[in-house]
Amino acid sequence: MVVKEINFPVSMKQAAKLANTTEDTIRYYEQIGIIVPIKRAANGRKQFYENNIEQIQFIIQMRKAGLGITALKEYISLIMEDSESTIPQRKELLEKEGQKLLDNVDLICASYQLLQKKIENYQAHMEKNEVHFHQSK
Repeated sequence: MVVKEINFPVSMKQAAKLANTTEDTIRYYEQIGIIVPIKRAANGRKQFYENNIEQIQFIIQMRKAGLGITALKEYISLIMEDSESTIPQRKELLEKEGQKLLDNVDLICASYQLLQKKIENYQAHMEKNEVHFHQSK
């Protein structure tokens, strides 16, 4: 969440700092259509509001979690329709992507367990060799 003491709107530079990303990332996300178009001031500079920052943070978090650009574009296009009739589609899309994340969690857990077994095997091997090393002195 964004800190409430900030005076919105903010500049691109401030928005990037608040969202913990780069200006280039924000430009890219806007260019490919996974964030709503940013409003401009009379002087042509982009003005970011709290909802823009929250959306950027959401996108960044979802990308870190493994959601693809295509799914995010679809989700944002449904939001931009600004119609309650798309809520079931939005929910379904997020549920589908959520299931993919859960599947990835299962895969990551299984991989982690395999790594732990390997580490334990190496540790046991090292301890065994250490005993032999000390006995040969």
